[in-house]
Amino acid sequence: MSTLALHTIRFHQLLQRVRRPLTQLAEQLALEQHTPVVDRLLMQLIKDHQGEFSGGAPRIVSALRTRSDVAIFMISDSADAPATKVLKLPLTLDAQQSIKLHHKVVEALHSQHELVDFCALVPRALAWGVFEGQAYYLETALPGIVTSDLIRQRKDPTSLKRTAIQAILQLHTGTLRREVVDDMLFAAIAGNDLALLYQLADRWPDAALLRDKLRSLEGILRSQIYGRELSFA
Repeated sequence: MSTLALHTIRFHQLLQRVRRPLTQLAEQLALEQHTPVVDRLLMQLIKDHQGEFSGGAPRIVSALRTRSDVAIFMISDSADAPATKVLKLPLTLDAQQSIKLHHKVVEALHSQHELVDFCALVPRALAWGVFEGQAYYLETALPGIVTSDLIRQRKDPTSLKRTAIQAILQLHTGTLRREVVDDMLFAAIAGNDLALLYQLADRWPDAALLRDKLRSLEGILRSQIYGRELSFA
């Protein structure tokens, strides 16, 4: 039985190795169908003086489709230049909503003067809208190496962690505020979540025990943070 299970595992591993390049090929062919639209869109953006294109002949450097159904095209300003922009085409309604949220967050970060240093790590929105029925979003490309590539290559994560910590510290330091935890702030920190858990407690097998534990947790939180002046970022 164990031998059969081992053969089954190996078969599935082999199937995955065979399927992966075929899937990648299918995705690449699907992406190529968007290329004519992307080319026309880039020309229209240049004509409308949008997108901060320095040359008149932008080109697609590379393309991929994310798991969240967004077609991503790395764009350069000219034939010999490196990619300086990222064009995103959301291919589903959920992907469109995700792009809108991303755009909203990017704009919010750049609007805060306290985060000028941190925003060197954040792309800038350049152009967005709908072109020939396709929603699009163009932003600046950031320098560096894709983290997923480092993980896939099993590189030493020490420098990656150090860089991440520095970025988080920049964000927190730039937005640091001291506030007294009143009813409204306590609700935002924990109260609203506790209220939801109290509602869900009725569905548990031992609802009374869970509610008792929640009351104990709420008591601990209130004794530790309510009415105190704390730092928030």
